Amino acid sequence: MSEDAHEYIIALKRYLLKELKPEQVNSNLTASNHPYDRELHMSMQTFWNVFSSGKTTQTVTCSECSNVTSRDDDFSEIMLKFPTPVENTGERTRKITLADLYTNTKTGVIDDYVCIPCNSRTSATRQERISQCPKILTIVLSRNVDNEEESIDSAVDFPLERVCPSTLGVQQDEIANNTAYKLFGIIQHSSNANGGGHYTAITHNDTANLWQLYDDHDVTICKFRNRGTNKALVRFQRAASILFYKREGMERQITNESIIGDTTRRLNINNGKPSTNPNTQHVIKYSPQIRNAHVNTIIFGNPHSRL
Repeated sequence: MSEDAHEYIIALKRYLLKELKPEQVNSNLTASNHPYDRELHMSMQTFWNVFSSGKTTQTVTCSECSNVTSRDDDFSEIMLKFPTPVENTGERTRKITLADLYTNTKTGVIDDYVCIPCNSRTSATRQERISQCPKILTIVLSRNVDNEEESIDSAVDFPLERVCPSTLGVQQDEIANNTAYKLFGIIQHSSNANGGGHYTAITHNDTANLWQLYDDHDVTICKFRNRGTNKALVRFQRAASILFYKREGMERQITNESIIGDTTRRLNINNGKPSTNPNTQHVIKYSPQIRNAHVNTIIFGNPHSRL
């Protein structure tokens, strides 16, 4: 069975922070016996905190007395589950929009609900919405099938730009830039016959205006967008496990990088500045503190800073 995307991103966060923190308080070494770099450690913590800046509000409405209860929760990612197979056929929907997937997961009926105000055991309707927009909106597509050694390969039609946080659909009307989102990266998973699989990442290079595929040590230009549309090619819709959106009009620049240990990082460089020519490459070695972290991630701030 393929590794669950939710577990993957949690393990990624835990691993990176563990690699960079000091072995003991006031220690000059990390747990992996590398020199402790406080600036790098704090930058990585700040990086992950950006993902946890959102809130959801869940409301439950009693079907008997219409009493409404609500609860706010912090979140670092939104997990969406696929609809159950069609009754009698066992077949799943081959394609679904991100907005429909969000509605299917975040709204529903509670059959056995205890309502205190009307002192009854009845049903209720449940609805969850994003009440505080995070700087980075992370969507996890849970493709694992309960109690089965297989994954769901249904295509998810996710928009690339002008994504409305209340519906995860494309906002048609004019809205403030800081409340609409645009896609800047995905993590995708390909399964194999043995029940395992392989993770790769695709990120958008804003400087060169192109998409790049990160596959272990290899970084290549990728035809990701379906020309003339606001969507990705179908093969990426079927493989995407995690979607990363940023708020449009964010003041802090987001650049796409890769933390890949003591392998190399390829950047478009022109005399020390980003180049619009994707064929011009410059090779940079990473510091040893993160040489075992073979992952793709997003770096904030100055594109020439350490983090």
